[in-house]
Amino acid sequence: MSKGQHKDVYRPGSQDGPSRFQYKVHTFKHALSDLELVAQSIIFIFDGYETSSSALSFILYELATHPDVQTKLQQEIDAALPNKASATYDIVLQMEYLDMVVNETLRLYQIAGRLERVYKKDVEINGVPIRKGTVVMISSFVLHRDSQHWPEPEEFCPERFSKNNKDSINPYMYMPLGNGPRNCMGMRFTLMNIKFALVKVMQTFSFQTYKKTQCKSELLQFLPYNIILSLKITCTSPLIWTSGPQPMSRDNANATKCDGGNIGDNSR
Repeated sequence: MSKGQHKDVYRPGSQDGPSRFQYKVHTFKHALSDLELVAQSIIFIFDGYETSSSALSFILYELATHPDVQTKLQQEIDAALPNKASATYDIVLQMEYLDMVVNETLRLYQIAGRLERVYKKDVEINGVPIRKGTVVMISSFVLHRDSQHWPEPEEFCPERFSKNNKDSINPYMYMPLGNGPRNCMGMRFTLMNIKFALVKVMQTFSFQTYKKTQCKSELLQFLPYNIILSLKITCTSPLIWTSGPQPMSRDNANATKCDGGNIGDNSR
């Protein structure tokens, strides 16, 4: 088979093409060209930044609606990086509360809403036969909100991922970036990007809700990507503002919680 060609293999069943329970496999007989390698690398970069920006949006929303969590996170960042010092890999890696906040946000708002795996052999699970080659889709959204494994699953509670609780979490009930040998190849890079960006932003800014901020039920329709949030930003450093509320001290930032489907107006 020459370069660029492929054959379609239908499993299982007839020679007439795939049925509802069949799938098509593309078998390639050549190595990737330089152009294909570049194309794949570009996709990795774009996918990484899209998922990171979406995750950051949801993190900032939860911080705005939970000012106590936001304050505690800022205190950890200020203690680890006094005078707005530049973050380093080792320091960010040691920030326990930062890790807890990121993990809990990814539990509620998954980067990947579902995972797909292909069975390598015939199996039977709880009396249900699954044939080799079957594509199985796993909803991480459902797993992350299972009340049997997550008490009050709809609540934002970073303490779920504290050192005392983390070891008790079933690794197959928390898979925001997949699990096993075929999990997200950019998992560590993505998580570190999110943490570095969050540290940099939280050193200077605080986030508050105001009259246009959506409630959580409205945000779920945007999963896993393309969220547009309305939040009020306050800062500690002098900035030039062309419109909107003037910046005020980060220490004086107060946020309101979602109550009965409405966000309180906290604007000036």
